[in-house]
Amino acid sequence: RSTVDQASPQQEPTQPRLLQPSQPMSSPTRLFAADDSENTLRRTIRDLEETRDKLSTALVRAEQRASSGDSANGELADLRKKLAAATEVIGEKEETIDELRADLADIKDILASQQDELAAAIES
Repeated sequence: RSTVDQASPQQEPTQPRLLQPSQPMSSPTRLFAADDSENTLRRTIRDLEETRDKLSTALVRAEQRASSGDSANGELADLRKKLAAATEVIGEKEETIDELRADLADIKDILASQQDELAAAIES
């Protein structure tokens, strides 16, 4: 096998369960689902970063072979494309994590205000 095949991930990462506004969930349930989604995305990013690093290493090796006269130009171009794609996917996943963090903060605020309202209703 070539280094390109070895650098490819063995299996597709699982897609995280994203919260949809229309889902009828209680606040604690949504909180745990958002936290689970963030953890899943973090694992996916870690896996993608490992793939990016492997591709980067393979790219360096291919560039060294190409500069020494080997006919690795096709492999080099392919590795560059794969590295660019892996870097783009990582960026997209990081954006999704940022969005989930904002959603999680909103849910925590809603939960806290509901708890305050409940406490005030109980006291009166």
